[in-house]
Amino acid sequence: MQEGVYRAAGPGYYRWFFCTQGTGELIVNHQLQVIRQGMGFLLQPEEAHGYYGTSPDWIVHMIAFNGSLCGGLLTQLGLTESGSYYFTEIHLFERFISKIAEIENSDHLEKGVLLSEICYSFLLEIARCVTKTHLNPVSEKNMLVIKITEFLEEHFALPVSLDELALLVNLSKDYMCALFKKATGQTIIDYLTDLRLEHACQMLRQYPERTAAQVGRMCGFASPSYFGKVFKKYRGMTPNDYRRKK
Repeated sequence: MQEGVYRAAGPGYYRWFFCTQGTGELIVNHQLQVIRQGMGFLLQPEEAHGYYGTSPDWIVHMIAFNGSLCGGLLTQLGLTESGSYYFTEIHLFERFISKIAEIENSDHLEKGVLLSEICYSFLLEIARCVTKTHLNPVSEKNMLVIKITEFLEEHFALPVSLDELALLVNLSKDYMCALFKKATGQTIIDYLTDLRLEHACQMLRQYPERTAAQVGRMCGFASPSYFGKVFKKYRGMTPNDYRRKK
């Protein structure tokens, strides 16, 4: 089963997802929707969200896109809100993913132009074969996850304790940890570590003038040695090797 994702702030681009098998759930705008095979969901840039499988065979595919015309085109097509949709043409996603992969693997000199053409064609096609679904109120368990992940996104660079989070959600520490693990498949500490590593990877790429030790401190790691140890464990290489590779 694909790992669940909870983000207090999504990336700065649009994303369409399509479920090819199994069952999962989408949380967006503090609402919940079950995602089944043949359904998809749209996420607007920088929007808080979560999605995860509720069956072991859940698989979703994603097409990410951005550009100066995307927002206006989506508005004209009536696709202005994040949320889940029913698809009337279930092979649409596979068809466009194949086209994108073919261009990405080619040596075409105008690869960027061709990808842009496919992106806009995809949006026009998808607008005619989707129907918006209705969202349901989020359960107490998922509201807990949203509250914790929003807090961690804002404070990942600072020391964070489980006692502090338990006070935030007004639950016992053990019960809070059990609910979070049941909802996400991760412990809170593992989630925070992943979050810090994501930000560290981004900073290593964006700020080549800063040392790995500086990046580690900016992302909440207590010492350069601990940052290097955790980074190598989860990324399979040192921070400096990652920077050179990227």
